[in-house]
Amino acid sequence: MNGVALNSPRLLFLCSVAVFAANGQTDLARCFGNGIWLATNNTCVCNPGWEGDACTKLKLRPLSTNDSFWGYYNISDPSWGGTVVYKDAVWNLFMPIKKDVGPSASGNFSNHVTVRAVSHVSPQGPYTVQFNEEELPGFRADVHLTPNGSLVLFTTGNVGGKFGIVMNVSYSGSPTGPWKPQLMFDYERYHNRTTLWNCGLGDPSATILRNGSVLLAYRTIPQTPPCERGTAEHIGLLFASHWTDYGGMTYITTDNTGPLFNMSISAEDPYLYWSESGVHMLFHAQGSQFPPSFPDHRTRGGYAYATGDGTDISSWVVSFDAWPNNVTFSNGTLVPLARRQRPSLVFANTSDTHKPTHLINGVDLVSPDGLHWNHGWTMIQEIDIN
Repeated sequence: MNGVALNSPRLLFLCSVAVFAANGQTDLARCFGNGIWLATNNTCVCNPGWEGDACTKLKLRPLSTNDSFWGYYNISDPSWGGTVVYKDAVWNLFMPIKKDVGPSASGNFSNHVTVRAVSHVSPQGPYTVQFNEEELPGFRADVHLTPNGSLVLFTTGNVGGKFGIVMNVSYSGSPTGPWKPQLMFDYERYHNRTTLWNCGLGDPSATILRNGSVLLAYRTIPQTPPCERGTAEHIGLLFASHWTDYGGMTYITTDNTGPLFNMSISAEDPYLYWSESGVHMLFHAQGSQFPPSFPDHRTRGGYAYATGDGTDISSWVVSFDAWPNNVTFSNGTLVPLARRQRPSLVFANTSDTHKPTHLINGVDLVSPDGLHWNHGWTMIQEIDIN
């Protein structure tokens, strides 16, 4: 496979193959942490659930024709992705939904609240929203179990008048809370206002490593033109030595490093997780900055991998073929999607991140408009791990 270093200006976008560093690539990175590299014939043998030359494509099963098992499909309550945690013998789906659905309500994504939905049947549903429970602020609902059994939900918001990365904590581990907000990163305190690429803080996703440390990815935009949406979007990284180190997050990506995957790539909606082989990321891949070079940039999935704890920027490798831009149903029908973004995964159990069982996306069957709710819903598709 041909490829170039991630900091090279010759980074390729027009093909969906993996991008490798030209020299010194580890065998783990050749298969993106999802397979075994066979040097005798220069091929990867992929782990269950993954396929492709470099094991960067999720192997997805067809979706049921019964919409009760599509995830959370309710146009009356538009939603946009989320995360699922199996706890207390039910699947708990935390997701942002449209808060006000009245005829005069704003259609912008800022009109939202994070809720919990439960399924007693399967990770794909059917789900019922628990509207009588505590609502949480934030448009991203990234939920994890900590090593000591607490539940944490990462998002952006305000704590004590300070904006930044907020970690809502259910110390008891109960999905019903109560939730206590902790400010993990004070954006106004640490943000460099002269930075060229790191303007804003959104869509956070974290992974809590075995030693309790936290790697967090977020979406940001260039400073020039001044903080304007519609130019490009980049992914940055933050790190804390422990998930209880409230306020202790610091930048990994700086003006010196540039964003993850360099300035040439426009990407958003990162989702992080770890396994024994390293740190993994799914994201919505848009292409290069002006204009997005992927014709299917509204539905394109990206995948990235790093050995170790992910804090070494140079160790990351990236690809742009994580999921298809359509969905196949069990009756053989193939339906194109107007949008497929905001990824996350469901795992076989909360302690084994080797085995993702389902892919979650925010999707839209009707409208490609990325600024409004329209007909957004949360699709959960089974991964073929057999």
